Amino acid sequence: MKWLTLVAFVGVCGLLLGALMSVAIAVGLAAGYCLHWLVPGIDMGLATVVGELSFFCVALVVALCLLASSYRHLAENVSDGDENEGWSDEQVEYVADQVSETVLANLDRSSGSRGRSSRPRPRR
Repeated sequence: MKWLTLVAFVGVCGLLLGALMSVAIAVGLAAGYCLHWLVPGIDMGLATVVGELSFFCVALVVALCLLASSYRHLAENVSDGDENEGWSDEQVEYVADQVSETVLANLDRSSGSRGRSSRPRPRR
């Protein structure tokens, strides 16, 4: 009985994803057709690709804006009593010192060993 519920869930998710992709492709095709109509020198295939890319770029920007606004909303709802749960300044400085020492040690170790491509060129 549980796997039947899982199959139904996966099926519904697949249908929703298919519907979303169909809408995305339709918007990209419409944008490509408009671009091909405005500039007939652009092939319909290239215009469709440009339409798809522009649609997904706009969708990404909108999603990032919504994500940023939700973070801002969450930050406004944080009460003043939660300040004691963070790290102290001494803990932050200690971790920063440890990280910078590790990075410097790795840089010194990697700069000391030369690979095959870093041999000096013979002089002529």
